[in-house]
Amino acid sequence: MNQRKDTSTFDKNNLYAFSVIVELSHASMKQYPKVIVINLDNFNYFETDKPLLTFKIRDEEGHIESEMYESIHLVLANINNSKYNINKEIKKFASFLKERDLEKLAEEFRGDEKYMAIIRTVEDLTMDEELIGFYSYEEKIRQDKQELEYSKERIREEANLEVAKNLLAMRVLSVE
Repeated sequence: MNQRKDTSTFDKNNLYAFSVIVELSHASMKQYPKVIVINLDNFNYFETDKPLLTFKIRDEEGHIESEMYESIHLVLANINNSKYNINKEIKKFASFLKERDLEKLAEEFRGDEKYMAIIRTVEDLTMDEELIGFYSYEEKIRQDKQELEYSKERIREEANLEVAKNLLAMRVLSVE
């Protein structure tokens, strides 16, 4: 689930799913007949009123190309839309996913051992120094590269400006 409104996590998940499909197409499909990606959408990425969307790989005419891949998109903001008959347990799970404050979650789900176990696991994971930011590592590398390129450009501009100043001071160049 993406905590920011950007497409990088969604795109990265789909790229990963497709790479798994390619790997599986070379392996025995008996063990893993299907790849299912479940996206938990906190921002209504597809701007729909539906709480649940399902996608499959299709060709240009809309025919399903492969039964190996399915993407399920759970739109958390729409889970309580009365037009759709959504199971109570899914609604409960969606409300659980929407809350970011672990203390509020613990208060709301006190007594429900299944959810309390999940909350304890999330607390443990958020404290694990090795896991913090692990999923965002590739994004961090991309941002670092962009910052490095920007810094290099700024250094080149400053160097060019310094050369121009020196040439002006030596009267090799005129302002015109």
